[in-house]
Amino acid sequence: MRKRSWLIFLWGLALLSVVIMLFSWPSHSAYRNARQSLLSVQTQVKNQKKRNAQLEAQRDRLNVVSAENKATKQLKEGLGIALGGIQSKSDLKKNQAKLNRDLTKSFAKTAIAFVQDPNTKDYLGKGNKAVNVAFGLNVDGDSQVPFTALANYTVQNPDSSTPEFDTYAYITGTYDLKKQKIVNASIQNAYKTSQTTMVGD
Repeated sequence: MRKRSWLIFLWGLALLSVVIMLFSWPSHSAYRNARQSLLSVQTQVKNQKKRNAQLEAQRDRLNVVSAENKATKQLKEGLGIALGGIQSKSDLKKNQAKLNRDLTKSFAKTAIAFVQDPNTKDYLGKGNKAVNVAFGLNVDGDSQVPFTALANYTVQNPDSSTPEFDTYAYITGTYDLKKQKIVNASIQNAYKTSQTTMVGD
């Protein structure tokens, strides 16, 4: 009898387990709802990743704007000193470190030579009026971008009836926004003005 009661108890326990399992088994609608929720969460994650990528690109663009602003300031200051701000060897000595930092050593030398008398090596600059700088588009995602600058400055002309005149220098080149320095650049006369005439060079 005891054996039989244990057997009945085990069968009852097995039957109870089957009933509990059947009632706890998920229905197809619950399974579909869970799957739909999972897909919804996956879609939200994918959309958030896209949004994060857009925000990252926007943040990088803001860094480019900040780098261009810093570069513009450096170029304006450096070109302002080199074109019209150097009037003696002591001026050059005083500003040489800033020129090398803002324009690089080789282009600073080129810009200063641009306003020197080629024969006497006298500094002909008498003052800088304005420097405008613009950067080209960075289509490659590279940190090097083209730039253009137009500098308006006054020079002395000892061999002319007009002792001083305003002139413009046109500077083009490539600037590395990451390193904040000129990669390469060239300078040429844009045109010059006197009190009454405009003469092309």
